[in-house]
Amino acid sequence: MNKYVAMEEVSNHDWSRYAQKLCHLIPRNRLEWSAINFLKSSHSLGVGCSGGMDSVCLLLLIYGYFGQSNEVIVLHYNHNTRAEETDADELFVTNIAFSLGLRVFSEKRKKSNVNSEEALRRDRYGFFLNLMRSIGCNCLILGHHLDDMIESMLMRLAKGYGLKALASPFALQRFADHMRVRPMINIKRSFIEQSLKTAEIPWREDPSNHCDLYLRNRLRCCIRKDFDRLFRVRDWRNGFAMARQLMAEDSEALDQIASMVPVSVEAEELDLTELRSMPRAIIRRILITWLENNNLVNMARRKHLDAIMGYIINEDEKILSCTTAKTMVVKRDRIIITQVNEAETYDGFKFCHWVYGDLYLPSGVLRRRGVRLDSISELFTDDSSLVRLALRSDAELMVRSWLPGDAYVPFGLDGCKKLKKCFCERKIPVSMRKILPVVVDASGEILWVPGLPIGNGPRIKSNDMMALELTFFSR
Repeated sequence: MNKYVAMEEVSNHDWSRYAQKLCHLIPRNRLEWSAINFLKSSHSLGVGCSGGMDSVCLLLLIYGYFGQSNEVIVLHYNHNTRAEETDADELFVTNIAFSLGLRVFSEKRKKSNVNSEEALRRDRYGFFLNLMRSIGCNCLILGHHLDDMIESMLMRLAKGYGLKALASPFALQRFADHMRVRPMINIKRSFIEQSLKTAEIPWREDPSNHCDLYLRNRLRCCIRKDFDRLFRVRDWRNGFAMARQLMAEDSEALDQIASMVPVSVEAEELDLTELRSMPRAIIRRILITWLENNNLVNMARRKHLDAIMGYIINEDEKILSCTTAKTMVVKRDRIIITQVNEAETYDGFKFCHWVYGDLYLPSGVLRRRGVRLDSISELFTDDSSLVRLALRSDAELMVRSWLPGDAYVPFGLDGCKKLKKCFCERKIPVSMRKILPVVVDASGEILWVPGLPIGNGPRIKSNDMMALELTFFSR
């Protein structure tokens, strides 16, 4: 059967009859039971439908099983990536909805040069959720199936994700203002396709699903070509489904344990006294919940989360820039979210001919002392507030504030790097950059800034006996 059908033919099709035939081929007990139980108690059901095989099957099943007792609403997002073809997809879905007597809402995406999987997904869900809020619908039903779940699991496994991500997408996924429901999550793609063909139900095919531009498509092609051959003696798809279910159960158990830990996650301060002794999986969950409650979802991403976890477990003290308005202060016993006072400014400071004593600065105290290298157990340290330089204890130094265009050669690099870029990479708050001391030698070469690596010039060599140790104590 030709999957591309003329619009005048589609408009004359009896889609209600198609729904009856499909429900006979895919009985209700083949759908995910938790999703079905939830849908029974929901009044307004928003169904995302692209016009493709999976979503057409979903729409007809939802209409067949719930169309008499619930309001079914069709949601279509025109990605506008294939010129007339995406417009034809939109018309196709609209005709189905009209034939079934359902309300349909659609929106066409503006032309964009950014057509990554993530960008298209973000725009699509943005439309779905905005529209649902405006019409009072809090249930979004999606056509993900077993093969989609396997592809997602493999992609996330390759990126090093944890249990919850590997077990998703879930049949039921709760958000603050809506639920996402996936009734077909345990049904194979091949079964869906065969059911539609048997019932002679047309659908639209997106040619981009077969190109190798997107990672998911490349992985899908690999699975189809190789997995059946490699696992020909076992039903490997059901094996993935069982593994997903076990991971989901374990993840849910860990979430429940984390919720019982007597630590407040509502305030802007997180007590680490009891938390630090917990297993890492529990610390991670509590930390994510606390960050989300403080509207710092960006800090809950793996890159930042792993760094914060390291600071907590190693009892490091750090100051991190969360947003332009918020700073995170990690201490040994707690983490605090503070508001950045953008109106607060400091005049530039400059201390020339610093040869001894402590310097009291707007951001803290800078101390110097001479040390014998043979008396130090660890020559190099990860503590970014302490540094040892291959200089005499009475070396003449100058301390000043950061100036536009400041650059130096960090230890281990061959070329210069601007301080501004170093500050950004280390997540040093804008408010701190203006008041951190920049230590330079008599010639003006930058030796060190607290929080950044030592400069390449004064590094200690194997034959050095003495060094100048600088320590910065932040306020």
